[in-house]
Amino acid sequence: MEPQSRYYQERDEIEKQITLIQKNLPRRNSRAAVSMVAMIPYKAIDYRECLAWRMFELSRDSLNHLDLCSLASAIILTRAALETTAALWYLNRKIKTVVDCGVVGDIDNYLMKLLVGSKNEKDFPTAINVLTFVDEMNKSIAGFREQYDKLSEFAHPNWAGTTGLYSMPNKEEFCTDFGSGLNHCAAVQIIGAITLNLCLMAFVDAYNSIADMMPEFVRICESELQKKQESGTV
Repeated sequence: MEPQSRYYQERDEIEKQITLIQKNLPRRNSRAAVSMVAMIPYKAIDYRECLAWRMFELSRDSLNHLDLCSLASAIILTRAALETTAALWYLNRKIKTVVDCGVVGDIDNYLMKLLVGSKNEKDFPTAINVLTFVDEMNKSIAGFREQYDKLSEFAHPNWAGTTGLYSMPNKEEFCTDFGSGLNHCAAVQIIGAITLNLCLMAFVDAYNSIADMMPEFVRICESELQKKQESGTV
């Protein structure tokens, strides 16, 4: 398949996924619609919906930059979208653990770190390192961390993100030409498109999976809280 044909094939799928996310972007999370008994499910949905807004914005802008062959911008945004997918996957795994075990455990501690975690604010919970998200997702999707590391090469001012994108050596005239899209443009464009498409598909899958688990998750959280209240341990 020709590079441009492959790109537009991926692009069509990306656009479908972005449109799907956009159509379902929430405007409000109401506790009454989740649980008036337990706060934990409400917190989980809050984080999930913020990730949906973030994913829509990042993937939309990444696709725009891919179309323009503004490749450093596109790859940096794609890497951020990959991190967002990994964060949602991490949330999904935490909820699944509760549902599978039937015990709330320490998920609230993780939710607080996800919702208000910070590396700089001393009064806030310590943020979870993004590589924790990526490595957790790599357990289910082999090669996910490797792909993240490849994108990081473009995100950083290494060869891939500098001379590899913006320069073309001319050995005959012993000079270097500069510009955007001079070197490896089509290949990098396709890498970005394939990665973004996979991220979007994984994001939608994790998003829907949380929705499917939420009724049981709410039931477990409410049941455990009520038991604690009855025993006077809350």
